[in-house]
Amino acid sequence: MRSNHRADLALGLAVAPAIGVRRLAATVIGIAAALLSAHPASACPGDHACSCFALDPLTFDHVGHTLTVIHVADLTVIGATDGDVTVNAATGLGVTYGVTFGRDGHPAYQIATSLGALVNHLAGAVDATGASTHAELRVGPALVADGDAQNRRTNTVSIPLTFEIAHDGELAALPRLGARPDVARARYGWQHVGLATRALRFEGEGGVNQRDRPLGPGARAPVPMAFDLLTFHADVDITSQDDGRRRFEGSLGGALLEVTTHGALSNLHVAFLDFDHRAVALTGDQRAAVDTVWVLRADLTSPRTGSRYRIGWGAILDIPGRTELERDLDIDNGELGIGGIGWWHERAWGGVGWQYERTPYVTMAAEPAVEDRWSLEAYRAGVVDVRAQAYVARTRRWIDDTWQRDTSGGVALDAHRRLGDVDVTLAAELGRSFYGDLDGQAPRLGFAGRATLTIRAAADHAWTW
Repeated sequence: MRSNHRADLALGLAVAPAIGVRRLAATVIGIAAALLSAHPASACPGDHACSCFALDPLTFDHVGHTLTVIHVADLTVIGATDGDVTVNAATGLGVTYGVTFGRDGHPAYQIATSLGALVNHLAGAVDATGASTHAELRVGPALVADGDAQNRRTNTVSIPLTFEIAHDGELAALPRLGARPDVARARYGWQHVGLATRALRFEGEGGVNQRDRPLGPGARAPVPMAFDLLTFHADVDITSQDDGRRRFEGSLGGALLEVTTHGALSNLHVAFLDFDHRAVALTGDQRAAVDTVWVLRADLTSPRTGSRYRIGWGAILDIPGRTELERDLDIDNGELGIGGIGWWHERAWGGVGWQYERTPYVTMAAEPAVEDRWSLEAYRAGVVDVRAQAYVARTRRWIDDTWQRDTSGGVALDAHRRLGDVDVTLAAELGRSFYGDLDGQAPRLGFAGRATLTIRAAADHAWTW
């Protein structure tokens, strides 16, 4: 979905030398201690401008309900440079239900659940029937309304009353032309289940104005935000292909502090001291593990294009072939860094974004890999929305006890127009890709191109009581 929010969204990420982790930890712990010690009587004395938080007990005098139903149908025609044509017809339904508890007009606690399924059939060069599914349960403090922010309130909940459980999956998925080398050049399916929780969550607002100063030009608008202390996540991912190969991934981790903003800067998420251990098991009893730590990581989704931009830096603590990888990257201090740098420039006419990122992973062939990717995109809104993209990626894979290097890249252009209740998108992409042919073989570089025409009709209905 496209938005016209006018905010200067900027995210930068630098692969920088490791900073003093103990100093950063002390700072974050200090912030956490200050939040925990906040009190309605002392948090914001007098009637001065205030952007701090006071903890109020949850109340459950009023119950509110929201229900949203979305249905969608689309038809996509895909043509490749080798002459193959694939037609994909899909239809789906999504339902979201939420209930809030609190005082009338001031919700304090919420429970939200969503279910969705999209069934599709592929015909032509690829003949298969697939499906995409989604299910989620979110429990925790409700977002704070503007009036609550002016009264310096927060909604605060501790474990086990704040958590999220989510499932996403897809059957008969096709590799994208710009995808990194991972699965074989054929259809595949994937399933994901994740659990996230934290010791304590504060929902409040920052940037609050003085009480006697109305919102308007020159005034700071409140920004709804959540602070999570001592977070934990557990994830399971299963990827399978038609040849019988399967990959099982288990991930455990957490962060010292996480901050999330809502509203115009939705999907902004910042984590401090974020650790992750990922264990991978593949068919044939092949196993691998990758451990990472992010000193700082921030993610923001562009409201125009949906692309993700990241800021932060960290290190790979453990990966098979680590010593040889350090030698290949010409690292002599033992610090195998990860990270990137990105920026989205939002303008009235559209926007421009750029991104660099380094990501470690393990392929379906049990090959530890590290990808460095540079990308650029430009978007212009109008009667016809136009987006142009370009990328270059350098991938290193641990094959036969040595790191093999491959360089891929490409460009893409798409045009979108809304005709009544129907969205029409025409897209074209070409470049040096690992997935030019869907022949069931291992990823192999070659020149490829695709053209896609998508016609989509969608409608939604919402009820509140």
